[in-house]
Amino acid sequence: QLDISGFNMPFNPIKKYTTLYTKNIIWDSEAEIEEKLNSEIVITGDWTFSAGSEVEISACNVTFTGTNNSVINSNSSASKFGFVSIKKTNNAVTSIGSASEQLTIKGSILIDPDNTFTCAYDINMVLLFDLTCNGSLNLHNGTVSFMRGGGTQTIQLADNDHVFNNITINCGGTLKTNNNLNIFGNLEIESGVFDPQDNTIFIKGDWINNAGPESFINGSGKVVFNG
Repeated sequence: QLDISGFNMPFNPIKKYTTLYTKNIIWDSEAEIEEKLNSEIVITGDWTFSAGSEVEISACNVTFTGTNNSVINSNSSASKFGFVSIKKTNNAVTSIGSASEQLTIKGSILIDPDNTFTCAYDINMVLLFDLTCNGSLNLHNGTVSFMRGGGTQTIQLADNDHVFNNITINCGGTLKTNNNLNIFGNLEIESGVFDPQDNTIFIKGDWINNAGPESFINGSGKVVFNG
């Protein structure tokens, strides 16, 4: 069962036992969600965390699907995603749009082939689990902060064009990547260990390691400053 109350939904949903289908969702300051394990929200349009909302999703997976573009608007840092999947068709784009507050994804984020995930605003996107992209990442704005509390957090990228603006590593374990990283801004290591696993890091901005030399495993890979 998935029970949601206190939000604005411009289009009527179709409710099934564990899945809610909708076009757009706007979570207002009175919004609440009571979720069950393996529940899911499937959305074809835009998702908005309004200012003052405190919707913290944990067990429910949010899947962006359909043939049209979707925008995620984050205007409350107290509202957070659990698990996110981007599974659109027709080369549709999912983007972080009008965002004034930090966007947190507590679970993993999975981007399917032929999908593009972009960020149009200078905000901080916090990831507490893994990032897997089999499509394209065009994060020309903002910062992606990898902040898992312990263990191994991974960046899994297909052999496509991927762009990060800034990356911050502030985790309690190790961040690993399976492929080269292309960073247009800065890379900052605040805590934890960064292990590129012999891949190459291309960076146009600054390399800032506040955690110390033991927090970076170079291996046989390279760091290329190409700004």
